[in-house]
Amino acid sequence: SPAVQGRKKLSGYEFYRDVLGSSKFVVAPMVDQSELAWRVLSRRYGSELVYTPMINAKMYANATNKSYQTASFDVASGEEGSLSISLPSPSTSSSPSLSTSTSPSSAPQDTDRPLIIQFCANNPDQLLTSALALQ
Repeated sequence: SPAVQGRKKLSGYEFYRDVLGSSKFVVAPMVDQSELAWRVLSRRYGSELVYTPMINAKMYANATNKSYQTASFDVASGEEGSLSISLPSPSTSSSPSLSTSTSPSSAPQDTDRPLIIQFCANNPDQLLTSALALQ
């Protein structure tokens, strides 16, 4: 339906402004090179918006294909936003560090956000299944 649970569909500019935060520094997607480590490094040097590599929705939607799911977007291990990633400024020589603390006082931050997840698909049901799994 056009309006999902009473929400209106945002125009292109509204989406850019309201959801993506009017990002000015964007790292374009690169084939097999836009994994989390690259995205963290890109953000360390000022990128405000990054993309994932292309994920095959047919393979990702297949519940028995855990190895592809993990290699593409490792939600189970907390790769995407469930770990607190500290990003030192470019002027420091320290590397980004991961903290697995989950106490309420150190709640994880969505440091890999905003993030555009790319899918390739020719089956709308598989695309929807994959997108909802990563929502």
